[in-house]
Amino acid sequence: PMIDILYTTMRTGNTRDFIKKLIDAGIPASAVTELTDPQQPVPEQFVLFTASYCSEDLEGIYHPTLQAWMDNHPDWHKHCKGTVVSGNRNFRSRYAAAGKMLAQKHNIPMLHNFELKGHPKDVDTVLYGLNKYFGDAR
Repeated sequence: PMIDILYTTMRTGNTRDFIKKLIDAGIPASAVTELTDPQQPVPEQFVLFTASYCSEDLEGIYHPTLQAWMDNHPDWHKHCKGTVVSGNRNFRSRYAAAGKMLAQKHNIPMLHNFELKGHPKDVDTVLYGLNKYFGDAR
């Protein structure tokens, strides 16, 4: 079955740029939606693409809209099939921490992580995984 892609992006636009690369490469998704409103409905099944904030307290590691959305939809994680997380290796142990925390807290697998805007290899890896597990839309 096809899957939805839900993503958040920060001021840098790294996640949005990565999503654009996936779209250009033929991402196998029934919908690609930016999470901009904490009241947005939860897709039936989706993969979450998000970035990690470098926060001293790990509670601030998520994008603020994502945090509010998760708070508003306590069962969201039951529909999430995995995460793909961007980060900055300069953050050391906090690199891709949002994906690590979601995996630990909600048992959601982190399917892949990439630095900043990602590299062509990252795009290929994510496309391969999405096609393998959720079908080829092309």
